[in-house]
Amino acid sequence: MTFENYKKWLKKVPVDVKIVFSGMVEPWLNKDCTKMLLYAYNQGYKKIGVFTTTMGMSLEDFRKIKKIPFTVFYVHLADAEGNTKIKVDEKYLKLLGEIKKSNIKNKKYMAMGKLHPKLKPLFSDIVEKVTMQTRAGNLDFLPQVHKNGPIQCCWPDGLKHNVLMPNGDILLCCVDYHMKHVLGNLSRNSYASLFTSREFKRIVKALENKNRGDVICRRCEFATVNNNYNQKSLYRETLNYLHLTGKLSRIKSLLNNK
Repeated sequence: MTFENYKKWLKKVPVDVKIVFSGMVEPWLNKDCTKMLLYAYNQGYKKIGVFTTTMGMSLEDFRKIKKIPFTVFYVHLADAEGNTKIKVDEKYLKLLGEIKKSNIKNKKYMAMGKLHPKLKPLFSDIVEKVTMQTRAGNLDFLPQVHKNGPIQCCWPDGLKHNVLMPNGDILLCCVDYHMKHVLGNLSRNSYASLFTSREFKRIVKALENKNRGDVICRRCEFATVNNNYNQKSLYRETLNYLHLTGKLSRIKSLLNNK
């Protein structure tokens, strides 16, 4: 993703929307990641989060961003089994040491397995051990799950946990590696229209009833079965999302026509 396209698309996103540097790859493998993050913060986006292995991040990058009041700063550490391909060298250890001693807000650490031996002196008492997930069935060497009945996402953001792709496409969430659920594209669509799009409405129906179409959520560990779930609750969530964009008059019109 280029910085110029990023700026163009970010203008379409309301400033109260959470901006998370994560997604499907390591964010700092994009050379402009630090610049993008600082730009978002300086444009008034105050709900900024980070999920990173630190690969591609330099000490200079970290020093530029460490005073930002992140909603979360989650560091994925190297593990002993090699599940995460991280080179544990002097440069890596120095950066992690800087992160740990910093006062950066809401920082957390996780490892996908046993912590790498060289990291134990720094993190053994604070690291969270995380079980590998199938990513909605994408990792076929792990036991698969399938959820029946009415379901919903247990992430706090629910259907708002979207991913911006380098071409401007907006995917449903960060486990949609097959890009099955494209809500729209910020080059041609408004942000609000993503949540009234044909694909979004189809997803809502498929969550309520599996016979109304396939949705990756049925193969996702983060989906929960909710017998009290109903379609109106998700449409209510959509209306609230539109309200947050400032489209108050449109919301009133929708409510009056019910």
